[in-house]
Amino acid sequence: MNNIAQSFEVRAVRAIDLYKFCEILMDATRWFENDGEAFWDRQQIVPHTILAHYRIDELFLGYVDKQPVAAMIFNNRCHWPQISESQRRASLFVHKLAVTRESSGKGYSEKMLDWAYQQSVSQGYNQLILLCNCYHNKLRQLWQRFGFNEINSQDEQGELNRYYVQPVELGKRLGNGKGLLNALV
Repeated sequence: MNNIAQSFEVRAVRAIDLYKFCEILMDATRWFENDGEAFWDRQQIVPHTILAHYRIDELFLGYVDKQPVAAMIFNNRCHWPQISESQRRASLFVHKLAVTRESSGKGYSEKMLDWAYQQSVSQGYNQLILLCNCYHNKLRQLWQRFGFNEINSQDEQGELNRYYVQPVELGKRLGNGKGLLNALV
């Protein structure tokens, strides 16, 4: 195993970590804006707005050598009306997954998703859903490479929304098989 895989750890955010969590999201937002795509409204990813919509125990950071390199929201709640109630009850959700720009391309998104997948398996959920209404082709290809199926639907206003679903099965590995998840049998 290489040093990156050995030193990567996912931990729940503590109050003292909240600004770093939001900083990682803001970093990703700036990168997408510079690339010509609005990703998140900046007011959505400041500490008081994050805490108004999510509990602190739903916020997670990925660390390498004690340095946060990735952030995500992980919970069992979804307010997207196009996802059915039965699908919501059977799923755990990843929201706002982001990696610092200097850490991009090193597999940390996959490691965060591997961790979420493992949590889904251990808690008995049938699906892991990545809520990511993005149009960025490289990012969409990344999610699909990780084993997520892209679902397109319309909201009440008729706007296209996109999210990603991965069935959770015991003993399966995430995406292209390079992940950390081992068979849980």
